[in-house]
Amino acid sequence: MKSFGISPQTEEVNVATIIRRATINDIWQIYNLYKTVAIVNLGSLTQQEDEITLEYVSDTVRKGLARGLILVIENDGQIVGYLKAFTSEFRTLAHVLTNATMMIHPEWQGRDYGSKLINAYLQEISVNMSHILRFELLPHQSNQKAIQFYKRHGFMQESLAEQKIRTPEKNFEPEVTLVWFNPNFSEDDLQKYHAFLSENYTSHYD
Repeated sequence: MKSFGISPQTEEVNVATIIRRATINDIWQIYNLYKTVAIVNLGSLTQQEDEITLEYVSDTVRKGLARGLILVIENDGQIVGYLKAFTSEFRTLAHVLTNATMMIHPEWQGRDYGSKLINAYLQEISVNMSHILRFELLPHQSNQKAIQFYKRHGFMQESLAEQKIRTPEKNFEPEVTLVWFNPNFSEDDLQKYHAFLSENYTSHYD
């Protein structure tokens, strides 16, 4: 499956650290990052550690590469940060970038990498993904640190889904919808993306 997007770009954070688009060759490192974050930062991901399989990560990365955007932070060849989201394959939702996951390796948290990653991500959408109108994140309400972080970077709280998330402690909590709107959205480019989806996905349902 070919992807819809722009050629990979790289942003240097410092001499040893870069932010770049992910590739298919990053799957193993992304898988290991998922597992580490799920174990160390319990409850920070929707998936619990035993639910994170190589098959799941591979499928998610492939969807992100084909229909969305995946950026990683790489330090001396090691992926220490990851942000992905992708659209639906259906045209009615193709302007919405969702299914988002953002992670920073626990040993690399507190170094402003999260801000650098989200800023690079929003910049990439603004400059190179004008078919996207809406980018949404769905944090748990208890994760106020993340919610306030995203609000500082331009996201607005739109809604609250009561009792949406069942926690490992067997409690239920709300899920928050945060949204950011692309100021450079283009209806013409959305139509081009619709054509890409029709070419690559519609035949699956014929």
